[in-house]
Amino acid sequence: MMLIARISSNALGLVGLLIVARLLSPDDMGLFAIAFSATVLIAATLELPTSLALIQMEDPNEDDFNTVFSINCLRGIILFALVCAFSIPIAKIYADARLVPLLLALALFPLTLSLRNPYFEQYSRDVDFSPASFLEIGAKVAAFVGSVGFALVYQSYWALVAGQLLSAATSVAITFWLPDHRPRFSLKSFNKLWSFSIWLGLSGVVNQLNLHSDRFILAGFFSKALLGFYAVAAQIVEQMLQAMLHPINWVLYSGFSKISADKLRLKNAYALAQQSIISVMLPVSIGIALVAETFVPLLLGDKWGPSVMFVQFAAPSFAFGLFAAASWALAMSLARTRLLFVRNFWSMAVRVVGQILGLVWGGLIGLLIARLVTAAITVLISMFMVRRLVGISIIQQIAICQRAVIATACMALAVIYLSPNHAVSDHMMDQVIYLAIQISIGAATYFATLLGLWKLTGAPDGPEAKAFATLHHINHAR
Repeated sequence: MMLIARISSNALGLVGLLIVARLLSPDDMGLFAIAFSATVLIAATLELPTSLALIQMEDPNEDDFNTVFSINCLRGIILFALVCAFSIPIAKIYADARLVPLLLALALFPLTLSLRNPYFEQYSRDVDFSPASFLEIGAKVAAFVGSVGFALVYQSYWALVAGQLLSAATSVAITFWLPDHRPRFSLKSFNKLWSFSIWLGLSGVVNQLNLHSDRFILAGFFSKALLGFYAVAAQIVEQMLQAMLHPINWVLYSGFSKISADKLRLKNAYALAQQSIISVMLPVSIGIALVAETFVPLLLGDKWGPSVMFVQFAAPSFAFGLFAAASWALAMSLARTRLLFVRNFWSMAVRVVGQILGLVWGGLIGLLIARLVTAAITVLISMFMVRRLVGISIIQQIAICQRAVIATACMALAVIYLSPNHAVSDHMMDQVIYLAIQISIGAATYFATLLGLWKLTGAPDGPEAKAFATLHHINHAR
């Protein structure tokens, strides 16, 4: 249910992005990328994800929920003040006065989200994801209406701000509408929540630095238009791939938490989850890179042509991370937040240093290559963490994904060598047909190779077996 909701909402988000990108300029998108990344980084400095503690706790009480609400409210007020205070210095750093009012407006984003009702997390504790699915879709619809509506009328980067703020307000409203309980102001459980959340909060800081460091580097050395091309490419990849990964990780966190006391069962569950993620998402991420030259100009228009190269680098970089995609849910379920901080710290250090060296060595292309190399190194860091948590060696973690890796490689070769050289003309319908041919060749090759390898290896238990069992159950039910 979460997966369907996220795919549906992100499909709507992608459509909204395409409409807004056609109406705005790359410079507009680059300017917003600077302001939004700055807001996220400032917010990360005070990150204290106490709501996640409610899911991991064995039996949270009323004081725990009230304390979470109170901490979040105080944090939101402080963040609002900090973003406002830093708006002028940030505008001076990037020599653009437009950043001041933009940051002042975006300061309302974390302030609004801080008002969420923590009792909404009880649904996740009960492994009931229908309310979260409704929240996901509702927030994305609000963002779509706000950003697209404003862009159609004004054709200004303020459309992106409108979408963010309306989405945040809708999320808060839904968290108060669905649960029966309402929080009160109290800090009685502060010490209990602090012990779980402090390392997770520090982890969030370095993780946001990791995620947004490339944008600040690009903004410092290149034009806002180039940053706009890069930011839109990153958003396309995120809308298509995070749509699948985020709900999976959220469900795994809840599921792993239920069996965290049984280490053998947890180990086997992690292996199956990781294998399933790779089997589904690795071909999608590599496939996006393979067809980027066709679908990016088709969806965004010719003025966004430079984004093609950025998509071709961003999608494989995301693919590396898939090899330890479930590691966050695993560490969270075991309350090993300090270990998550250590993992994120070293990942951030590797990525930032690598990107700076790549920029010095080879300019823009050097930075993009460094992203790929550092993505491979950081996934190894995550694999070491998994080995420490549940005892699965790095060789085993790679081995459980071998069928999907081989099938994806065959898919890539098929798309490259079996697809027509290009569409017969520049007409949109010919481009759509060409894209459909590429996707069909890739999908057919991947599934045929994956099932063939599965049969050759004796049809072992795994995602393929689970898929066939599910299909059999559906057919039997009919």
